[in-house]
Amino acid sequence: KTISAHSSSRNKGTSVFFTSNLFQNTKGRLYNAIRDPSGPTKFSTAKEITFLGLTIASHTKHKEKRVVTTHSQELFGFMKFFYSQIWLTYRSGFPYLLNTKISSDMGWGCLIRALQMMIARALLDYLAGRNAFPVNNQIYTKIIFHFLDRADAENVLSIHNVMEEAKYFNLKPGDWFDPSRTCMIFRNLVKKTKTEFPCRIHISTDSTIKQEVIEAEAQFQDEQQENPDSPLTFHPMIILLPARIGIGTIPEYFHEQLKYCLSLPFTIGIVGGKKDAAIYFVGYQGDDMIYLDPHHVHSASEIRKKTFHCKYPRTMHITAVDPSIIIGFMVKTKTELE
Repeated sequence: KTISAHSSSRNKGTSVFFTSNLFQNTKGRLYNAIRDPSGPTKFSTAKEITFLGLTIASHTKHKEKRVVTTHSQELFGFMKFFYSQIWLTYRSGFPYLLNTKISSDMGWGCLIRALQMMIARALLDYLAGRNAFPVNNQIYTKIIFHFLDRADAENVLSIHNVMEEAKYFNLKPGDWFDPSRTCMIFRNLVKKTKTEFPCRIHISTDSTIKQEVIEAEAQFQDEQQENPDSPLTFHPMIILLPARIGIGTIPEYFHEQLKYCLSLPFTIGIVGGKKDAAIYFVGYQGDDMIYLDPHHVHSASEIRKKTFHCKYPRTMHITAVDPSIIIGFMVKTKTELE
């Protein structure tokens, strides 16, 4: 059989790609083995858990205060809601980003993944209803599709589309992404997309929610209405507040305010964490902040449902949280905004 030079070159390129993927997947498994904490997180039966606007009591027949793990029956109510959240993490083995040989965001894409999780939560609230349980698998599939690691325009907030837009902010694959620019990248992608996306994104750059500005952005004339004088339709809005609320650590007087944000019915969580290590906060118990961690590597080719749901909530004491954060809310109607 005669193989053309073009065919040989193509086969060589394919071989290099698969070899690179094998290497990345091996690195990912090693990363997970080193990075992942061992054992379930401990919680107290004496304190309520606040989870994305819900207050959940630890159900126990015992009167004494106890420390339990996430395997315990007392935490079933909390765990069913936690597991229902969409978990977006590092991926390896996806098509190369831009004109690079980078096929994984391991080690640098955590803020992108954490913000993806926040937006996914907003879509879950909109499509399934706040704190709905259980959620139809078709809804999960519809939401996750927006974040799949592909360069297709239909995958609106994929890491490939994020990197394409990031060029306009002087950012490239492997760079450190700051909260403000990352929020703007996501907003621009949603604004530019021709794909149906159910929500718009508003960024409060001065950490202040201005109702009249958001209302103006959210209202639009429904094209199906023949009468131009018909009332304007309100587009569901994701409100992002990137902020720095301290130097080095978050001042104590902000602790209760931060937790209060997570108790509101319109919350979609907080992106924060430690310096250069972003995570997604979804609740708290006492002064322990509960989070989903994007620092776990999955294969990009593995898109089974279980890789998008986390079995193990983690906690971080509020005094350890870096002051650079993104607070998120989602309002579906003008009444909710008011």
